[in-house]
Amino acid sequence: MKKTITIILVLLSFFGLISVFIDSFKYRDLIPFLSVFPFNRSELLKEYSNLGIINLFFYIVFIVGIIVYLISKYRETRLLRFIFSVILISKIVFVPIWIYSSYLTSEFRSLHPEFNTNFNWIHSVLYYIFQIFIIVISFRILKYLSSDKELDFSEKVYGEHISKEYTVATKSQRFLNYLVDTLVWIIVYSSIFSTVNSLVFMQKQIDSSLIENNTMANQFVGDSSNNNFIALLYLLLFRFIYYIFFEFVFKASPAKFLTETRVMDYSGEPTNFKEIFLKTTFRNIPFNTITFLFGYNLQDNWSATEVFKEKRVGVSGNKYLGYFFIIAGSFFLVYLGVRFYEKKHEENFQVQLLEEKIKHNKKALSELEIGDIIIIHHYDSNDYGQYILKINRIIGEKVYFNMIDSNDYNYPEDELIIVNKDKYFLNELETFSVNKKNLSKAIISVDEMKMNENHEVVNPEGFGFKLLNDKKNYFIINVLALRKPILKIEKARWSETNNVVKELNFSISNLGISSKLIAIKSNQDDVLWGLESSTILPIQIPNKKNDSNSYVLNLKGKGDNLNNSDFTISVQDSLGKIYDYQILANNVNPEIIIKSL
Repeated sequence: MKKTITIILVLLSFFGLISVFIDSFKYRDLIPFLSVFPFNRSELLKEYSNLGIINLFFYIVFIVGIIVYLISKYRETRLLRFIFSVILISKIVFVPIWIYSSYLTSEFRSLHPEFNTNFNWIHSVLYYIFQIFIIVISFRILKYLSSDKELDFSEKVYGEHISKEYTVATKSQRFLNYLVDTLVWIIVYSSIFSTVNSLVFMQKQIDSSLIENNTMANQFVGDSSNNNFIALLYLLLFRFIYYIFFEFVFKASPAKFLTETRVMDYSGEPTNFKEIFLKTTFRNIPFNTITFLFGYNLQDNWSATEVFKEKRVGVSGNKYLGYFFIIAGSFFLVYLGVRFYEKKHEENFQVQLLEEKIKHNKKALSELEIGDIIIIHHYDSNDYGQYILKINRIIGEKVYFNMIDSNDYNYPEDELIIVNKDKYFLNELETFSVNKKNLSKAIISVDEMKMNENHEVVNPEGFGFKLLNDKKNYFIINVLALRKPILKIEKARWSETNNVVKELNFSISNLGISSKLIAIKSNQDDVLWGLESSTILPIQIPNKKNDSNSYVLNLKGKGDNLNNSDFTISVQDSLGKIYDYQILANNVNPEIIIKSL
């Protein structure tokens, strides 16, 4: 039995640790079958939840527990009992949510059968079977590891009679139990908070039949906060169940497994349900904690229970700390190394994106034509401004502009500027001129671009160039060369087969001169890029400048490695000129690099 348990422990910890480091969308559907901890969804430390930091912590404790268990020849079980109790409660608390979710999903799909085509019942059934398997395994292992535990006691001699007195847990142990249990149920509950909110909101939408296919996702995110009251009720119910379940079934909560203490009646006999129910009820009375500080423990006295120590049979506390810090430190160093590499990779992508933007602006300034648009920015401690400049004349080195304040049009995006440029500049007669050389001075560096995007401009006086007559420094954000193709490429939705990502879709449209897509070439050996099966090259790229409601052209990538995208497209404008662009993207950053070759 011990060897079987050891194999199960190693497999669960190994595959779980792998799940922490899986970032690929290709394998994301495997994570529920690899990880026994659901804390990636946790609202606690949600800024870092996508990094799996909470899951990583529990897996490190898990692995330390396995190592100590083996070194102590199967005697030291504190960490393992703690870990399996956390696994057990994190799964049990999801059971009513799974049932409710399945019911709502069925109701929703009956109202909207068009969603049934992408739903994989086999995947869902396998997921629920796996979760039930984990519940059963955790329960049995926890029972087995606790079966041979005895209470610590001392013998007192009274004449010819020898009395056995059990050792009561210290106040420090009781206080640690309170802190750890509170932290555990907060972590577990925080992992289901958003799920409960979403399900409550979904029920309301089903009842009122207001779900619309194209707004469902946004509604879920935007309105779920209105359901916090129901989620709070679930929190209070969960805290109640947490203690009743553990202390009735195992006579110990997760924290008590960790401190090797146990709830018994005054005589050291196992407690019954009535005693545990009373203890849990009085535990939730607000001033119960205060009575503990003054030596009168309300929950113990009114339920006729006591917390006793278990007999220590494992390693000493000092060795425990040594093992934990050595192994935990090693894993955290590896983890931080991986995350540092990923962060640097992302920073390099951002730098490449900004470098390409600067390169584009420099080239566009050197080839300015009448009708081109330049967007300039200004920062000041008491002012923030953005202006849109439209070229109406070029005489030698002088460039003449019409100018509008972007604020008057709610800071429109490039697409709106191009589509509505005639309306924006209809009554704009103000003209001013700038030397081409001075225009080039308004192109800022990559570091300055990053400062701009992060709102970290400290000294606006040394930032950009004084283009206007207001003595303020301006810098160029973008140059829109309307007599060339201006491609707009966006990530579209993933296409899945059997819940595995097989295709990555991009949409492409044009805001500049009328152009055709004439060639697509993949720069990756294991990825094939092309158009939809019914489309052949060359094909006209939809132009939103002429028709803002026009469709988009869909590009599809097929292959095994879709973490990074790298392909080249060739575009021919209506004048016959050919442009080559390298398209770079990854699954982390929503932006796309369009690199002119």
